[in-house]
Amino acid sequence: MKTLRFKILIVIFFLGTCKESFAQFSLGADAALPAGALAHGQRNGIGGDLRFDGKIVGKLKWSLGLGYYSLPGKAYSGLNYYPYYSSGGYGPTENFLSLLVGIKYFIMEGNKSFYIGLDAGKYERSYNSSQLFFPPIWLFGYAPGLGYRLKKVDFSYRFNLIKNYGEYSTLFSTVRIAYIF
Repeated sequence: MKTLRFKILIVIFFLGTCKESFAQFSLGADAALPAGALAHGQRNGIGGDLRFDGKIVGKLKWSLGLGYYSLPGKAYSGLNYYPYYSSGGYGPTENFLSLLVGIKYFIMEGNKSFYIGLDAGKYERSYNSSQLFFPPIWLFGYAPGLGYRLKKVDFSYRFNLIKNYGEYSTLFSTVRIAYIF
């Protein structure tokens, strides 16, 4: 309980120390596009996130984001990609809950500019399936990205790399459009 209080105090401190000229929230809708081994069993999905951006110095900003992405399973027949199923149907839906901290560097000052960024943090991976149960697990991941920010709209692309146990990694891209308030 003490660690949760400490984390909340850190977030409140960062939110309180941001310069008012750039501190802002954005709410976005995401298209989630599987890549690598994830593309074998999952279809394109959807998601959304809430982000907070604050100014560090000049064109360098920091961000804190909470997101949710859902990638439905592909259709299969017999012993295709999901050998633990006995008949045709769909594979399990993979869900990701992300809590990320990142930095962004804007190419120009002002409300209209391209930026590059890097987010890192924890992803909770879980599955929805009536025939399969894996408990949710928290994994470390990072997401380099590019974006373009207008006065009230943010467009971005991120490539999410989630490190699983062992050598296997989960990869998916997100294309985001967000309203800034």
